[in-house]
Amino acid sequence: MCSAAEPVKTLPLNEIQVGGWMKNQILRDITTGYISVYDKIQPTLMRNLFGPVKAKNQPSENKGVWNTRLETWWPGEHEGYFADVVVRSAFLTSYQPWLEKAKKIMDNVIENQDTSGYIGIYTPECRLDSLVKENGEFWSQSRMLNAMLAYYEYTGDKRYFDAAKKAIDYDIYRYTKSGKSYFNIPNPNGGGLTHGLMIVETLEWFYKLTHDKKYLNFAEWLYKDYSAAGDRIGNSDNQLANLLDRELMYKEHAVHICESLRVPFFLASNTENSLYKEASDNALYKIKRSLNPSGSIATDKTKHESVAYNYGSADLPVEYCTITELIVSFGSAFQKRVEAKFGDMIESLAFNAAQGARLPDGSAIVYSSTDNQKDALFKNNFRYQYAACHSVACCNLQASKALPIYISNMWMKSVDEKSIYAVTFGESEVNTQVN
Repeated sequence: MCSAAEPVKTLPLNEIQVGGWMKNQILRDITTGYISVYDKIQPTLMRNLFGPVKAKNQPSENKGVWNTRLETWWPGEHEGYFADVVVRSAFLTSYQPWLEKAKKIMDNVIENQDTSGYIGIYTPECRLDSLVKENGEFWSQSRMLNAMLAYYEYTGDKRYFDAAKKAIDYDIYRYTKSGKSYFNIPNPNGGGLTHGLMIVETLEWFYKLTHDKKYLNFAEWLYKDYSAAGDRIGNSDNQLANLLDRELMYKEHAVHICESLRVPFFLASNTENSLYKEASDNALYKIKRSLNPSGSIATDKTKHESVAYNYGSADLPVEYCTITELIVSFGSAFQKRVEAKFGDMIESLAFNAAQGARLPDGSAIVYSSTDNQKDALFKNNFRYQYAACHSVACCNLQASKALPIYISNMWMKSVDEKSIYAVTFGESEVNTQVN
């Protein structure tokens, strides 16, 4: 069992390189797998909302038809996901066409950054504290800003850090000046809105790079705002009051649960509020009860993508997005708690759940899989179909991110830089300074 007097820290992305089957799989995926052409076959990747033409934050129709929902946050989410996949995969494989693609994506974002600093998907009159309907602001922003920070860590080019910093600083300025709530808004739409809590992940990255407490303070403000909003916003499982109820099982959208675990982890390790530590302990206790044998979180057979109070089971479905998000969250848990079991949990997810829900050649993934997979039939629901391009793009994109995210958590070091931690197994090379 690893132990340390204080949390460890992640390494800059350019200090870890990978070899063997993991590098080969990523290279095969980006040259011949579905992700190699995904921006050409997925309609939500064709909007270029981080480019010159922005969206209104209200849907163009209300029937929920995925490919005509042109004015919602989905395209922004997907553009951010894809940028992250391209950046990480390009530098982990040194594949020149994707190195060029990564730079093109990043330069497009910078060239279309507003003079205020804003980097996002919405038009000026309905962005940030002026949102009027559907809200994917912080969520879509965070996915792209994370890709920009990854690009900065791989290249060392400060232009991308400075652009991302100007954007996050503008967010903080707008909400500090207006005093408005982010979550307590009329007629909230739970999906994009509650995903927005995950800009805390971006704030944590800036806090790591700058040690400026304004990022920590805004993260805590946002979590308090989320927690105060109650059940009316949906996806409230990781609100503070709910986490402090240890026996209250998880019930809502599984991927929200898996990703927002990282918020109390961050606050518990960087503030003096003991309730965050209790909340973190309870979150880990709760999620353990709903984990399947592969280490992934169970969802319901009828309430698709929701945990719905289920205990883990080899026969309950798993949404692919949750696999990737749990890899990130258990990496965060190791970094804050320095317990070897989290490395084991990451390995189980990456080598069992993630590999089991994709075809080996990278040509397709299954949106919802089970550990005890008996067939690959459509079953009148796209979630159970192996496909290169599902009707909802998130899982195809997250599946391509799973191994690159795993690699970024393979090595860490102590805050005093005296010790190196090998968190997970895999052929790799780390180049870093120790003390």
